Amino acid sequence: MKTIDFSHFIEKYIAGEMGEDEKQWFEKELEGNANLRAEVDLRKKTDLVLKNQNIITLRNKLSVIENNVVKLKLVLPLHHDLFISDMRQHWR
Repeated sequence: MKTIDFSHFIEKYIAGEMGEDEKQWFEKELEGNANLRAEVDLRKKTDLVLKNQNIITLRNKLSVIENNVVKLKLVLPLHHDLFISDMRQHWR
């Protein structure tokens, strides 16, 4: 008896990349195979966790960038004022 490696089909199914005939076949396989249903559910949950982790990572990076911008806004006016002061003293 030949076993089917469903990995490729699971990925296509979750991504919505199956044609109608292939999707109907796969859903019929899902109906009769509890292990396959569990694997599809696990992959969906894993994809969601990874997506959420990417969002968290992006938010953290944006927070660092925002903090750096705030620091620059605080520092740049000080440098500008020092520059103007130096120029005034130079031209006196």
